[in-house]
Amino acid sequence: MAIETVVRRKAGPRLKVSSGWFAAGASFQRALTILSDGAFRLFAYLCMEADRETGRYAASQTELARVLGRSRRIIGRYIVELEREGICRIHSGKNQYDRNSFEILDDYWPYCRNGCQEEPQEGEYVARVRKAFLTLGCTKGSFGPSDKRFAEELEA
Repeated sequence: MAIETVVRRKAGPRLKVSSGWFAAGASFQRALTILSDGAFRLFAYLCMEADRETGRYAASQTELARVLGRSRRIIGRYIVELEREGICRIHSGKNQYDRNSFEILDDYWPYCRNGCQEEPQEGEYVARVRKAFLTLGCTKGSFGPSDKRFAEELEA
């Protein structure tokens, strides 16, 4: 008689909808504390709609007013607040009916923009070698790329 064992793996949380998400991290939370409620709603909307590669979005005050359920006048105030607080760069349209171009600034944009490359984190060993190398004082005072490669080879 064979005993059959059923192994059940705990399934982690799953998204109901896998697209349309925005990475809301520490900068998003910081904006929450800086902006008024309405300006934060506008910021959140811009973040969700902006191109992930550029952090840009274009819309008229009329479009934004309709989406957020506010007047064009108050949307204009929110736009000024976003720019004043250093969260967005805004290229205004000719009038309230023309489209504004919004660019969320790097401090508040969680994605790498076009051409952006993440700097690799230096390992603890290489950091200690760098510190020891520079502390000796018998060098030119620099720890260049070739020195880093050599330290990485020693670590391996």
